[in-house]
Amino acid sequence: MPERQNVRTIETPQLQGDDSWIKIKAMSVAQYNCRAAINRSLNTMDATAEDYEDRVAALDRESNQLMAECVVDWNWVDDDGNPLPKPHNNPDAIRKLTMPELMFIGEQLNFNGDNAQKKPNLKPSKKR
Repeated sequence: MPERQNVRTIETPQLQGDDSWIKIKAMSVAQYNCRAAINRSLNTMDATAEDYEDRVAALDRESNQLMAECVVDWNWVDDDGNPLPKPHNNPDAIRKLTMPELMFIGEQLNFNGDNAQKKPNLKPSKKR
C-alpha cells in the first residue's frame, strides 16, 4: 500500500555533535507558496518606509511559524546542554536556534531558493 514518504531524518553532527538529528517534513504546496510570498515581500520592501520594522517583524513571525510546521522533531540542545523545546508547531523553539542552525534548516527546506532537497527518482510509468 502506498505511504507518503515526506519526513526525512537528517544527521547533524556539524551543528550539534555526534548522534544529533533533526526530522523535517516536506513542505506542502500551500507552505511553499507562503514561503515564496515571504521572500517576495522581503525583496520588495522599502527600508525607508514608516512601517518597515513592523513588516519585517510580521514576516519573521510567519517564517518561524512555517519552519515550525515543517520541523517535526530533533534531539538538539542549547549551549548548556539542556534539550531545546520540541519544534513542531512551536515557533518559539525556532527562535532559540543559532543562526547556523536556522540557516541549515532553511537550506533543507529550500528557503533560500536553492535546490537543497533531493529530487525524487522519477521513473517512467508502465503501460497498463
